[in-house]
Amino acid sequence: MSNLRKVQVCNDRRRRRTVLSTIGVLIFIYLFLNMIFGEDSLLKYFQMRTATSDLKVEVDTIRKQTEEIRAEAELLKDGKDLTLIEKLARERGLVKKDEQVYKFVD
Repeated sequence: MSNLRKVQVCNDRRRRRTVLSTIGVLIFIYLFLNMIFGEDSLLKYFQMRTATSDLKVEVDTIRKQTEEIRAEAELLKDGKDLTLIEKLARERGLVKKDEQVYKFVD
């Protein structure tokens, strides 16, 4: 009987080890898939990183445009760049004294 008991205990240990190993592998697979495809996953991280770099480029572009507009406004405010003032006035339909305007209609 003791030999039968030893075999039964050995089988129980194997079964327990197999169950625990299976549970461990399943937990690992769950955690791995959650890390890749979950709510706070690596895929979302890389998407957010790409979006962040795109937004930084857009912010830099807008800053450059703002600086150009500020420089142009400063020139207009001081009246230093008369050609710019004339160009903007002509774009708005203003003409000099004694100038004739010709409008062509299609």
